[in-house]
Amino acid sequence: MPKPGPPKLGKLPLMPIVEVECDTNGLEPQFFGDPGSVFLVNCPGGCTTAPGSVMGNMIYDRLSSICKAAIHSGAMTDDGGLIEVAMTGFIEKVYSFDNFDIVSFEAVDVKKSMVIGKSNSIHVDLSKKFPDTPTV
Repeated sequence: MPKPGPPKLGKLPLMPIVEVECDTNGLEPQFFGDPGSVFLVNCPGGCTTAPGSVMGNMIYDRLSSICKAAIHSGAMTDDGGLIEVAMTGFIEKVYSFDNFDIVSFEAVDVKKSMVIGKSNSIHVDLSKKFPDTPTV
């Protein structure tokens, strides 16, 4: 009887990129998912002065503008670009803080929250090499 070898590895699909506008928030249908769901998001430039509010500091209410919160957190500049958005759950309070020319507000009993960070540079490189990276 032959010995079983290591499992065969297939190709893993690239995470789809969600294209958004400056005022898109984390409660939009394309961001539905359980806490822990992660989305790769492409924001346009010029969101610092665009309509939309930000509630929180590092942990944001999902009602916040994703792109403005990304600038506020330092995950991207006003030039726009790719960011990662991780959906989180209930948090008693998010705090206000002024950062990168964006004023954020305090909120209590936040039922759905999110954390925003810089995108993984490996994905960015792959998406340049494979222009057919899916978008949502």
